[in-house]
Amino acid sequence: MMELDELFTSAEGGEDKNQRARPQETTDNVSPSLARHEGLIKETSSEVADEEVKPLNFSSEILQADNITCSHMSEPVTSMETSLSKDISNKVVASSDRSEEAMVTPGGDGYKHDNAIKETSMRVGSSTTSLPNAGQEGSRKPIAYGRAVAQDAEEKALDYSMEALGAGCVPEKRKSRDGDLADEVARKAPKLEEDAAGQSSQVGDAAKKAKDGREQPKNNKRQRPSSMLREGDVGISTYIGDHKGFTGIIKERYEDFVVHEIDEKNQVVHLTDFTCPIEGKPKAEDVSDALSDHDKKTLDQLQTSTDEGSHHLIDVTSAPKESRTKIHQAIRQNFSNLDSNTVDEMNKKYIKVVQKTANSRTPSRWPKDRPKYCRFVLSKENIDTNEVLSLMAKYLRTRPHAFQYAGTKDKRAVTVQEMTIQKCEANRLAKLNQQLRGVRLGNFRYVDRQLNLGELSGNHFEIVLRDVVGSQPEMEKALISLKEKGFINYFGMQRFGNTSVPTHHIGRAVLKNQWEEAINLILLPRPGDDSEWRRHWKETKDAKSTLEKMPFNKRLSLEQQVLKSLTLTGNNFCQAFASIPRNARMLYLHSYQSMVWNTVASKRIPKWGVFVNTGDLVTKKSINNDNTSWICPEKVEDETLHKYSFDDIVLPLPGHSVHYPDNEAKTFIETLAQDGLTMDHLKHKIKDYSLPGAYRKLVVKPSNVSWSFMKYDDVTKKLIQSDLDRMDGKPEPVPEEDGSKLALKLSFSLPTSAYATMALRELLRTETSASHHAAMTLQSRYNEQAVADA
Repeated sequence: MMELDELFTSAEGGEDKNQRARPQETTDNVSPSLARHEGLIKETSSEVADEEVKPLNFSSEILQADNITCSHMSEPVTSMETSLSKDISNKVVASSDRSEEAMVTPGGDGYKHDNAIKETSMRVGSSTTSLPNAGQEGSRKPIAYGRAVAQDAEEKALDYSMEALGAGCVPEKRKSRDGDLADEVARKAPKLEEDAAGQSSQVGDAAKKAKDGREQPKNNKRQRPSSMLREGDVGISTYIGDHKGFTGIIKERYEDFVVHEIDEKNQVVHLTDFTCPIEGKPKAEDVSDALSDHDKKTLDQLQTSTDEGSHHLIDVTSAPKESRTKIHQAIRQNFSNLDSNTVDEMNKKYIKVVQKTANSRTPSRWPKDRPKYCRFVLSKENIDTNEVLSLMAKYLRTRPHAFQYAGTKDKRAVTVQEMTIQKCEANRLAKLNQQLRGVRLGNFRYVDRQLNLGELSGNHFEIVLRDVVGSQPEMEKALISLKEKGFINYFGMQRFGNTSVPTHHIGRAVLKNQWEEAINLILLPRPGDDSEWRRHWKETKDAKSTLEKMPFNKRLSLEQQVLKSLTLTGNNFCQAFASIPRNARMLYLHSYQSMVWNTVASKRIPKWGVFVNTGDLVTKKSINNDNTSWICPEKVEDETLHKYSFDDIVLPLPGHSVHYPDNEAKTFIETLAQDGLTMDHLKHKIKDYSLPGAYRKLVVKPSNVSWSFMKYDDVTKKLIQSDLDRMDGKPEPVPEEDGSKLALKLSFSLPTSAYATMALRELLRTETSASHHAAMTLQSRYNEQAVADA
């Protein structure tokens, strides 16, 4: 069985070796100047030629900010990008980190050196384009292992690599000019490195660290969390269709990805109405006139104030009791987040208004004949579910946990789902539509029970793939294959975290009782996050002083909870891990389960094909709301082989209470053994961390599949009509007959826990990892501008 070490090598080194060979097979597509440039680099850097080349990290920040996926990068260009960018960036990084004084002092070495870099960058840039986000300060993360050097040097290194990349993919009439400039970059890089020698000891230290990182033995690779998490690292490697695939940009705009929840009655949830239900009793007298305009304005500011001690005093010394009563009523009616009471201060009488607290005692005015839960539809655009909950809770002066929902939804998308909240009037929720941006609430009604996690049938997706390229027959073949055969039900890349430390690495440490390792994976510096507080923890292991160095924006974070626990328990790492909220703790363990499941699924299909085999586990029974089942499935025997189809097969998520298929039990054992684990580790001595296991469908067939093609020119044009567009009376987007670009509009439904990105992976036959998408997206943008400039 292939070890996880080999999985990493396959995803990183293996692919790169193939890529390095491909340019030789496709030399017609490579400019002569770029080939000469590559040759110069190989001559000047034997280390780069000899070692395993790592893929270039095209800024996880860019990907997270834009989250655009594209499949336009050609394999030869990707390969050259990998080798060219690494060598050039290493040279520039080693020569670019200097003190600010040296950079700004006229006549100083740093000043001359900086000008030399700028001059070269400007000359290269004059024949190419400035990519979006590429020049903004702080918009990139370091490349490969040279992450300890200054950000300024990193940005210049990426500029060099992107311009060198551009030399091989621009129109013919620009190749010669770009090739000469690329040669100039190669000639100047050694000189710049020489000029900057000795400028800063920090550069030397950083370069040494980078070199040390590159020279680590390959068998240590799994112990060093990679910032370039690839599909192969989490067991994703196989397809079931025999089509060729095609290219297209996923999520070029967040409006291109629309998700509608499917409720427990199998109805697609839509936002159709903003009106509130008629209340059961007559509306109270409007006494808002009892407050002056000044008081109303001040109270409006008070209810959103973050200052816990803030308050407002209304002088009622001369006001009769009836007037004071109306003021209290007006505050309750119009400012439900505020409390008021009458106080005597300095021989005067005031109504003191403060923000409500969790302990505020207010008489219950909830009608006895009204169901105690308000159920509503939430539509959000380009915002995370948890962020929406925090914002709504802030304005309603409650806690995020007051809201219940069936499942979280994508951040960079338009999503529609249902929620419930206890004893909150619909009109209070409706007011949030004027206070929140990108969020709309509607379809209010009162119900007797709350929504619970998992109480949904699935999700319906409307997706636009922009700038698709491929033959019409091949695209139709791919779409029919997705509809009829489905896709492997992999856990998608989102399951393994969006930081440079994959969540399954932490889960593995927990199963092995390596508590200090688990905590260090959470707290130590990592590629892309070399914060001062992380460095301090690495150097001192002093939780208290590390906590003091933590910036304000990290307060109330998971890391802060861990450090607080370490401070109180004297670095008891097991208790510190237990201080993390249970849902987050279990996510780490479930992530490791998911990696093992993916790995076994990838090996089962090439070994046994897309057929039911003796020894497989199958079920005809419905799967639970999380796309898994606790019901023990049947084992296929020779005499029952004909009863089942390929999409009846289930694979267990590894655990101590599941049955394993006869034909794959050994694969599960070997996969765990690669991480030093056995089946016994799954029954952890701490009950919370025991994994009973479950069953998951091997293949998922999307339902309600439909598609259409449309031409367009304007990349900012919306191509999907949302619920809000319909309510605003906006027309359905129509094709542009003379459009130069082609888009694919795809619609389908999936059960819960099935990943739409995995369906698109099967359709396009393309990698879905963040690093791969970032590189392809930048390449696509470059090509667009190159064509525009031609």
